[in-house]
Formats: sequence, C-alpha cells, structure tokens
Amino acid sequence: MLYERVEVWKRLAEGSVVCFQCVKRLPDGMFAVQSADFFHPPASKVQVAGSHNQFAELMMEDDPSVRTELWRMSLEEAVAAHEEHFAPMWDSIRLATF
Repeated sequence: MLYERVEVWKRLAEGSVVCFQCVKRLPDGMFAVQSADFFHPPASKVQVAGSHNQFAELMMEDDPSVRTELWRMSLEEAVAAHEEHFAPMWDSIRLATF
C-alpha cells in the first residue's frame, strides 16, 4: 500500500511545539497520526533527525493500517483523535525536558 507523509505542527502554550507525523493512505485518502514528537527550546538538529528516523523505523516495523485504528477523513480529525486517545500521557510528555 502507498502512503504519503504529512507533518502537522502545533504550537504549545509553554513555547514548545509538537510535530504530528501523519500518513495519508493513498488508496482511500484517509489520514492517521503515526507519532507525535515534542520539541522544547532550543530545538536541536539531533531532535529533528531523531524524529525523522523514528518515522522511518515505525514505517518499517508495522504497516500504518495495522499500527492504528484512528483513521479519519481529514488531518484535523486525525490529530484530534490522536490527542484524545493519548491525552492521559500528554502532560508528562509536554513537561519533560529533552
């Protein structure tokens, strides 16, 4: 199956950002979030490279259609579903320093 990679960025109140590594399933146009990476100032090249490396590793490990059931018709809906599903972990991740 073919997928298109789409990065979606969200600014957080504390000056950090989260990058949602999304995929679009080309046969049906549905979207899902593969992973979410949090960046805290100052962002480093190592963080960014690690994010891209993780995306490739996840793609090799499992087909995205198997990895998640949170497929949605739009990027906004996919991100919202991901945030809702992982909400219990967000506070600890957002406040961590990397």
